[in-house]
Formats: sequence, C-alpha cells, structure tokens
Amino acid sequence: MGRDKLERDDIVKVSTEEQRQEILKLCTEYEEWMYEAGAAKSEFETKLKALQDLLGPMEERAIELEARADIPEAVEEEIAAIKDMKKHIAKNMSWVSSNKTDAAAEKLAEFESWWAKKQEQQKTLPLHEAPAYTKQEVMSAISKVKKEWDKLKKMKKPKETKPKKEFTVLISVLVFFSHWHSSSQCADKL
Repeated sequence: MGRDKLERDDIVKVSTEEQRQEILKLCTEYEEWMYEAGAAKSEFETKLKALQDLLGPMEERAIELEARADIPEAVEEEIAAIKDMKKHIAKNMSWVSSNKTDAAAEKLAEFESWWAKKQEQQKTLPLHEAPAYTKQEVMSAISKVKKEWDKLKKMKKPKETKPKKEFTVLISVLVFFSHWHSSSQCADKL
C-alpha cells in the first residue's frame, strides 16, 4: 500500500526522504507483524490508521500541488471579470448607490491583498509542508467577492414614480376652479 505510493513522482515532490523512510520502516514492521500468528483485527486497523495518518497528508499535498497550478490564472480572470462589472455599473447604472459599490470594492481590495500575501507565503514554503492556501479556499473567497458584484449588477433600475391618481384629480380640480374664478372675476368687471 504505502511503498507503491511513495515511489510516485507527485509524492516524492511533496515529501522529504526522511518522511518516506519513516513510512517504509512502518511498512516493513507491519509486514513482519502480519506474518506473525494471532494478529487481532483491531490491532491491524490501528496500524493501518497510523500508516494512513502519515501517508494521507502527503497525498493531500500532492493533490493540492496539482490543483493549485491553475489558480493564479483563474484568479486573474475572475478579478478581470469583477473589474469589468465595476466599470459597467459605474458607467451605466447610476441608481446603484456609491455606498454599495464602495463596500464591494473594499471586499475586492481585501481579497487582492490576502491573495498577494498567500502567494508570497507559498513561495517561501517547501513542498513537503502544508500549503499556504488550497484551491478550494481561494476559489471560495473570490466567489464571495464576485457574488457581491453580481448582486449589484443585477439591481433593477427603480421605476419612475408617477403621481397618484387622487393627487392628479385634485390638481385638475384646483386648476379648473382657478380658471373658473379668473373668468368669473372677468365677467364681474364687464
């Protein structure tokens, strides 16, 4: 189980020789133990779990190393799409309040700052250590920012408010009486 995996290139990249040797040593011990008579199932499960606990993080780092390869490009594309939305809103959607766009812009700036720090941290980390970020973590964070801008872009323009019918009737009546009153004063002078 462990020996075959330890020889894979992706596992070699994300582990040290010492880490692999520790697993190989356990594999040998467990192999010898398995040939001994009277091994209990619970003891086997305990030993298997110990081996998986050592190998599991290596496999996770290998999977994440491959998954992270396309993240910078994907993030750049998402940021560009968000900035296009920002321009569209500023140019064509005057009804969206600046408070809302400023808040969304702040979230984008916070993400960009966080992302720059995570990339710098990752550059300094050896591959055999836990990564500074995971693909899922980054994509989730940029997705939240994009949703904020999507909400703003989907805001409908408020409908023009028309005066209420009763108000219009009242104005018409006042205009009528105003004209009537003016014409009756003119008639009195004649």
